[in-house]
Amino acid sequence: MKYRDISWNLMINDEQASFDDKALDFIAEELQRGNTSGFFTSDCTDYNEIDRLKDKLENELGRDIDFSVEDNDKGELEDLLEIAEKNEDNYVADLIKEILEKGFDY
Repeated sequence: MKYRDISWNLMINDEQASFDDKALDFIAEELQRGNTSGFFTSDCTDYNEIDRLKDKLENELGRDIDFSVEDNDKGELEDLLEIAEKNEDNYVADLIKEILEKGFDY
């Protein structure tokens, strides 16, 4: 029996890559099609954290806030941020900035 060693090291953008099973399945499918390089984007949004931050913001403001991470719709977040910064309400401003940072390409 003949043996051949095969080794690999998955590097993406010069960084050691680590992915979930779904991403690795996608890469495997692309390799099977003969594509040895490529690009894909995966959703890394922590929706539970966004919901937690939204609840904190809504409790602080005493009303519902209109935005949708799933639809990439910032809704009224930027207007609320401007108002919070104008009023020097750092707590509200920081909550909004955290939502924008974790949920959108801010």
